[in-house]
Amino acid sequence: IASAAAVIAPENNQTSTTNDYTAVFSWRYDLQKYEFSLPLKSSLYSAYNSSIKTLYYTDDADKVAVRNQFYAFFFNFKSGDTAVSDLVAYGRKVAANNSWSNDQLAEFLLALVQYIPYDESKVTQNLLQPNYPYETLYKNSGICSDKTFLAVAILRQLGYGAAILDFPNLNHSAAGISCPLSDSINNPGYCYVETTGYFPIGVIPPSISNGKAVVDQDSLDSLFNTSHLSNMEIYQKTTGFSYQGVAATKSKVASIKAINDWINTEETSLTQKKNELTTQQTTLLNLKSQLDSYEASGNVASY
Repeated sequence: IASAAAVIAPENNQTSTTNDYTAVFSWRYDLQKYEFSLPLKSSLYSAYNSSIKTLYYTDDADKVAVRNQFYAFFFNFKSGDTAVSDLVAYGRKVAANNSWSNDQLAEFLLALVQYIPYDESKVTQNLLQPNYPYETLYKNSGICSDKTFLAVAILRQLGYGAAILDFPNLNHSAAGISCPLSDSINNPGYCYVETTGYFPIGVIPPSISNGKAVVDQDSLDSLFNTSHLSNMEIYQKTTGFSYQGVAATKSKVASIKAINDWINTEETSLTQKKNELTTQQTTLLNLKSQLDSYEASGNVASY
């Protein structure tokens, strides 16, 4: 978004109808590995690549309205673009074969997005203009905004309420999925969905670095802590199905934490016992050495 005086007009949406490229996605969900090949069109990719990615506005414009208008560009699908609906159709088939709920289907497809490689080169080269969902799928890579747009597009196609969650102080974006207020991030009715790495819905990354979530193995106490995210702005809000799985995730985390605490307690106890045994072993070795000395010198009485 740039500050100026006019809005760029949309371009022609005409594209070829020929599929001439296949994007292959690999990801894991529920301990299983999945792979999906998605036929795409290079002409559509080129059309999106040259589409609107800049919005000019006057200094006195409503910044919230401007950003909503800017983000709306990326959900304006061109004629012939069935990529997201094809992904969802594939997901529905897998869900039906596994007797999954709608929430499990959402988790499954969001996991695909989360496993799409993070585009480090975009950050290094400071190429921070967002990509359209089709571009992200075609390139099979993206930064937080790219992957967030794709995640929100998929959630909308699934019928869930969705939104873009912006964290300006961190230069980071995440997807939001409608959920109960008690589980939502800062109570707006949307649960946090990290897209730059695999995190269960509702889990907050312990830290964000250069627009990418950082994994911390020792973060069980802070998986739902939002204090480090600073201020949050919500855009492109839609309503729909409400995701109900965060409560179960919190319960699992609590169980894992309890087990982890028990292991730490037992580890401390075992360390103490090990130290005691080591001391006793040293005492026994010293006594044996002394007995061996008595035996060698023929000191039968002392022996």
